[in-house]
Formats: sequence, structure tokens, C-alpha cells
Amino acid sequence: MKRILLSLFLFMFWFCAVHAQPIPGGCSTLAPCIVSGSGGGGSINVKPGTYTEVPLDVSTTTSANTAVTALIATHRSAGGWIENPPTATTVICVNTITTAAFSSGSCVGSNNAVSPGQVFNIPSNSNAVSVVSSDASHAYSGEGLQ
Repeated sequence: MKRILLSLFLFMFWFCAVHAQPIPGGCSTLAPCIVSGSGGGGSINVKPGTYTEVPLDVSTTTSANTAVTALIATHRSAGGWIENPPTATTVICVNTITTAAFSSGSCVGSNNAVSPGQVFNIPSNSNAVSVVSSDASHAYSGEGLQ
């Protein structure tokens, strides 16, 4: 049984090594690299390896219903995250496209509501990230990735 499993493993390893598909730019399915593409108004970035963690540019709202820029555009090129702390009493609205908006107790438009204790994963993009809350001095945490 051990010989059969070993033979199967060696065959699979050989098969993958022989049939690695080349990708433009000198990469292969066994050795990925940074690949960028676009179409349909969006873009795809694949970046194996390490990322640079960038602290939030602003981590507290300053006035009720007034958005702040949590991350400038260049600080979230590989994504990131924002957490509304579990001790919070209201949601925060996170917008990765335009300015965040809060009205009548809820997020409006293309905003993402983040409840107390929840984490919002920021997709990689070239836009700034804005945050708004119904209360002043609402602290939140997170970071951007480059």
C-alpha cells in the first residue's frame, strides 16, 4: 500500500511539473508572479508574497454624519480591513468607491454597514476609503495593504 501511495505521489508531482502552463511574463502555474489585467471596467491583481501593512490615515470620525478618509488611495492598493470595535454602540458605514454617507440611522448608497464587532475586508483598488458614523468621535481600527 505504501508503494502504491508513493508511486501515485511521484506520478502526480511529475505530471504537475511537466504540464505547468506558461503565463505571459515568464510565470507558470508552479511559479506565479504579479499579473494585472482589466476588462469590463474592473481589474484583477494577483500578488503572491508579502504585503506592506499601512496604518489607517484616520481612525476616528470627527463629527456625526461627516465622512472621514480612513485610507488614502495609495494605502490600500492590495486591500485591507476596517473593524468596528465590539464596544461600539452604532454601525459605521464604509465606502470604497466614493464618500461614505449615513442617513436616518442607516448607510445609504454604495456603503457597507459594519456592525459593532464586525470586520469589513477592503478589496484592492485605487480609490480612497471613507468612513462615517452617526456619532462623533467614533473610533475604529484597521489597516491598508500595499
